[in-house]
Amino acid sequence: MDKLYINGTDSTPKVSFDHLKGSFELTGRSFSENVAEFYHPLILWVEKYIEIPLEKTHLSINLDLINDSSMKYLVSLFNLLEGLQKKGKSISVTWWFIEEDDETKEIGESFLSLTNLKLNIQALPSE
Repeated sequence: MDKLYINGTDSTPKVSFDHLKGSFELTGRSFSENVAEFYHPLILWVEKYIEIPLEKTHLSINLDLINDSSMKYLVSLFNLLEGLQKKGKSISVTWWFIEEDDETKEIGESFLSLTNLKLNIQALPSE
């Protein structure tokens, strides 16, 4: 299994998934018109990771713009990780938002209500 790294664009996030560290990061923006094409390889990668996971896995999400279609794929990602948690693995998620960006904070809080994962919502100082 290889690490998964995808450079971010104006409409897709930077992806840095490292199976050797149990570290998954999504950073940037996620509002591509073809969200399925972007997220499908990520979901497949995580499904492969789940076959031989580490004891601890951490997902860090820092998206300053996200559309509804992207949120559906994030829910799928959360569901996969929740399955690992049910098998006794330690899963944590950090949802980052800019201090004054109430919308992104609220999205994180919505995800908190949808999952049993440990979701930590953290503010970043505005620039």
